[in-house]
Amino acid sequence: VDDLRLQRMSPDQLATTADEPLYRIGWTQLPTPQNPAAPGGVTVARVAPGGELRTRLAEVLELTQQFLGDPANDDARLAVVTQGSITDRPDPVTAAVWGLLRSAQTEHPDRLLLIDADTWSESALASAVATGEPQVAVRGSEVLAPRLTVVTPSTDTTTAPPVWDPNGTVLITGASGTLGRLVAR
Repeated sequence: VDDLRLQRMSPDQLATTADEPLYRIGWTQLPTPQNPAAPGGVTVARVAPGGELRTRLAEVLELTQQFLGDPANDDARLAVVTQGSITDRPDPVTAAVWGLLRSAQTEHPDRLLLIDADTWSESALASAVATGEPQVAVRGSEVLAPRLTVVTPSTDTTTAPPVWDPNGTVLITGASGTLGRLVAR
């Protein structure tokens, strides 16, 4: 950093950023395929929730690399099925697996499918694959896909909005890969 300048920001200045919408991932119900056929050319790998994060990621990475590196699978797809409640409160290990595989999907489009199912069944797999979506969650008979949705301000008037304390503790993150803490005095 060659130069760093700080200036105070008033609450009015902070309020002007409200014109730009915030987005989040929302899960949208897709049309449920009627009597989908058993998918052909799909290899299924089930990943249990929980476990030690690095171990689970290493297992999934190795499995994915082996699948994609095998010439016999050139025309096949790998469906990774999790049961980590990815739509609600994801299990942290399952969320990390999804993050890893989402990255792999960008490098190998149409080769990897991410499916989170509340219960495992062949019909859940068939419904998920029949949608043609790269990432889905199957909840009962519903098939959901992640979509960006606009976050609407809360209309809950019982909870006071957070108050910015310019003299409080600030968490600083940066390119060093470490966390720092600045305490204003």
